[in-house]
Amino acid sequence: MNLLKATITLAWVLLATPAFADSHNAALQTIVDKTYDFSRTWNTGKVEDYVALYEQSDEFALYYSGGRQVGIEDARGLYYAEWPTEDKMGKFEVFDVKARMLSPTSALSHGLFQHRFTDKTVNGNFTLVWVLEGGNNWKIAHEHSARISVEAPQ
Repeated sequence: MNLLKATITLAWVLLATPAFADSHNAALQTIVDKTYDFSRTWNTGKVEDYVALYEQSDEFALYYSGGRQVGIEDARGLYYAEWPTEDKMGKFEVFDVKARMLSPTSALSHGLFQHRFTDKTVNGNFTLVWVLEGGNNWKIAHEHSARISVEAPQ
C-alpha cells in the first residue's frame, strides 16, 4: 500500500510541477508588466488613474524619502497636493524591474526609477508589494521608494 501511495504522489508531483511553474512564471511576468504600467500610468497625467493601481484601503502604506502616508485617502491627498497638474507631475520611468512571488496571492517587485521635472531629475529605487484581489487584479498594498540622487537639468 505504501508503494502505491508513493507512486501516486510522485506521479502527481511530476504532472503538476510544469503547470505550477508555468503559472508561477506567468504571475511573475504579470507583476513585472504591471510595474512598468505603473510609470506609464503616471505619465498620462491622470492622478486618479495612478492612485487606482493601489489597494483602496486604510491599510495601504506609502513610504518615501522624507515621509509616509498610511491609508489610500492620505496617499491620494499627497498626490493631489504635490502634483496638482500634469506639468508638475513630470515624467516618471522605472527600469531594471525584478519580481518575486511571496505566495500565490502576493508578490514583490523592485527596481530603479528616474523622475524628471523641469528643474531637477530624481533618481532612486523602489519596492512594491502586490496583492491579488481576485482574478488577475493585482493591486499595490505597500510602496517604498528612496532617492539616490537629485540632479540639476543639463
